[in-house]
Order: sequence, then structure tokens, then C-alpha cells
Amino acid sequence: MKDMRAMGLCVAAVFVAGSGATATSALAAGPEFQGQNKKTKVFEPLKKAVAFKESGSGSTLASASGTELTCTSSSGKGKLTGPKALTQRTTYSGCETAGATKCQSGKTPGEIKSAKLTGALVYASKGSVLVPAIELAPPPATPMLKYKCGTRKSAVWGHLLGAIGPLEEPTTELTETFAEGAEPEPGCGTQEIQLVEGIGPCRHLELEPEPAAKVKATSTTEVKKKELTGTVSLLK
Repeated sequence: MKDMRAMGLCVAAVFVAGSGATATSALAAGPEFQGQNKKTKVFEPLKKAVAFKESGSGSTLASASGTELTCTSSSGKGKLTGPKALTQRTTYSGCETAGATKCQSGKTPGEIKSAKLTGALVYASKGSVLVPAIELAPPPATPMLKYKCGTRKSAVWGHLLGAIGPLEEPTTELTETFAEGAEPEPGCGTQEIQLVEGIGPCRHLELEPEPAAKVKATSTTEVKKKELTGTVSLLK
């Protein structure tokens, strides 16, 4: 999706450790979310779940045939569940086709709700460089989004993989960015970051009109903010 909004994760203080992935040992350990221990003031891997809220705008889903869906804003909530994991649900609002047909997943026109997504913090290739990234995916055999525009039904399958930051510095807000880029391998679509640790298989989205054949979808996401509620000393 273009603009599937990133997350601003607000905890008492948090940072993503592991910004330079050049050594085998760094890859083995992988990046992790860290929180500040209230007593020692030292940053440690997150150990307690932390709830957060998110918000964003300007999401567009496009396929090889052109723009399929545009949403004007998004909001959601989730939890950081460990040093390398999170869960979230996102609701997209103001959604319609290029022809201005309203799209929806339930009874509210223009509103599309995602499945419950699981996120994993990984190293992934951005060009020739490995960077900390977040991979979001729905449960097996479940579409990320399922909606209809007028009488036309569609589903979005696959994975979102995007950059996360800032890195190696305390912050109360993290951002995820899912951007459009060059296709890393034939058949992968144009999501900018797709290869975990620089190798396949590619992670990408597929738009499946019903009853048409599957169409590879581009994925671009602009930054989203999430506001975490509550405080933690550690936790992912």
C-alpha cells in the first residue's frame, strides 16, 4: 500500500538497537526494541507488553494496471509484545477507487479495517545495505485487507516490510516507512524493502480482485505515528 502509515511508538523512552548490520554476529542477534529501566536508567530489551495508538494519512494501493484504492487517513492500536515483536490493527478511512467509488470492509462507507497483524523486527535489504525493518503479516490463510468497492470485492494478501527509526537513540516516537522502489526480483512487485537479511523469498503484497486472477501490488507507505499509552521500563 502506498502510505500504509507507519507507527509512532511512544514509551517512557525507547530505541531500536542494531543500526549497522555488517557482521555475522550482528545478523545473528538482530535488531531489538529497548526500553529504559526506571531504576538503573539503562536501556534493556523490552520485557513487558506496552499498548500504543497509531495514526497516519494518505494510503494508496496500486497494481500494475494503476491505482486501485486511496484512503485519506488511518488510525489503530496495538501492543509491543517483546524486543522483536508487536501486534496491531489499523482502520483506514476515506477509502475510494480512482473512480470515486466508496470502499468498505463493514457497514461504514469509506472505512476498511485490517486483520490483526503480527510484526517482527528484522534486518532487511534496502538497496545494497541491510537496515532494521519491521515486517507485518496477517495470520496464515488470512488476507491483510478484505473489502468491497460498490459490488466489486477485493482482498490484499502478503507481507508489508518497511524501514523503522530512529536508530540507536532514545525517542518517544518510532516511525515505520513502507515505500515504493525498484523490483528486487521478477514477480515481487515494487515494495522498496522486500528481502529479509538480503535473501529471498521476497515479501510483498498481492491484490486479488474477485473473481479475477491475482495482480502484484506495489507497496508504498508514508510515516505513521503511534502514541503509546502507559509506561514501561522494558518491553518490546
